Amino acid sequence: YDTNGSGVITGTDVRMRSGAGTDTNVIGVFNNGETVQVMASAQADGTTWYQVQRSDGSTGWVSADYCSMNGG
Repeated sequence: YDTNGSGVITGTDVRMRSGAGTDTNVIGVFNNGETVQVMASAQADGTTWYQVQRSDGSTGWVSADYCSMNGG
């Protein structure tokens, strides 16, 4: 399905990772309620991961468990 759209981070200290999966490097931390653009999705470790872009233009991956898609 089409994952392109905006999402909201749900949870505190949600890690931004360099790739899909918990074995990838942590490159940042999201704020609870932060709005992101979702660009892609992938499956890793039995979980769906979203590739997202923050308002400052940086990109990373977040577990779909902690990112709620708007209107989708």
